[in-house]
Amino acid sequence: MSKQDVILSVTDLQKYFTVVSRQIIGSKVTGKVHAVDHVDFDVYRGETLGLVGESGCGKTTTARTILGLTPASGGEVLYNGEDLLQIWEKGSKEEKMKYRRKLKLVFQNPWTSLNPRMPVKDIVSEGFNIHGLVEKEDARDRLYDILHEVGLEPYHAERFPHQFSGGQRQRIVIARALSVDPEFIFADEPVASLDVSIRAQILNLMTDLQAKKNLTYVYISHDLSSVRQICARVIVMYLGQMVEYGPVKAIFEEFQHHYTEALMKAIPVPDPDRSRERIVLWGEVPSTINPPGGCRFHTRCPAAQEKCSKEQPPFTKAKKGHYFACWYPVA
Repeated sequence: MSKQDVILSVTDLQKYFTVVSRQIIGSKVTGKVHAVDHVDFDVYRGETLGLVGESGCGKTTTARTILGLTPASGGEVLYNGEDLLQIWEKGSKEEKMKYRRKLKLVFQNPWTSLNPRMPVKDIVSEGFNIHGLVEKEDARDRLYDILHEVGLEPYHAERFPHQFSGGQRQRIVIARALSVDPEFIFADEPVASLDVSIRAQILNLMTDLQAKKNLTYVYISHDLSSVRQICARVIVMYLGQMVEYGPVKAIFEEFQHHYTEALMKAIPVPDPDRSRERIVLWGEVPSTINPPGGCRFHTRCPAAQEKCSKEQPPFTKAKKGHYFACWYPVA
């Protein structure tokens, strides 16, 4: 794809959380959590980019920082050439509202992201009412259209979140995001709490909506099977940094980083007669307050050598569009 197809460009994104120790008198800064540490990637218009890794690797924080839900510590984020971080920090209310419509987040847990005191009609219509996108006399029709798009019925509008199943609640979250006609959606573990059959329905829904509305997704997940199903490219993160990225086929079948290899070989095989070699990563995940030097994965890597603890590996090209950061890649 060409540069003109890039809808979101992230350069050297950083997010550090200050660690404060309470004392008898006042408090003292004792360190910082390296939640997102020098992350660079592009997202192409109309694609689905996967963001994978263990819990705590910085996937969700990356999304929240891009969306301005938590202030960035450094870096640059361009959306269609406009500096998003500057807009979140210094932009006018009108500018912020404009980009709040264009970029939406589907939160991981619908139990906590949906207001239990609001019926579905208020949850979904709140967005287009605040942004003034629909005339008052057309609001009900617009509400029913959105519910229909996500597979819900008009009578569901009068119900409250606790009256729905997990899959239906996730459809409500997606409907809320669609209510302002966004261009770009960050989907944070949208199927993590659902059983297998419902997961497939939600993933198919997302794929259909993408084709219908020309949506661009960043799909955040540790469910690698669903990542392989809907993503075109994948970024693998470990301890706040990217370690490998490329087309989905290359990441799943031609991985070069040992952490990516461990993730892929942990995917369950849906055949009782087949076995798969698993790689056990010994030791604990290092602290993000004091991450190890060199390659951050070297404390758990089965192929680590002395150089890995002293020098951070640069990204190396494996093939077109496929890059990895490892001194001694998978053979």
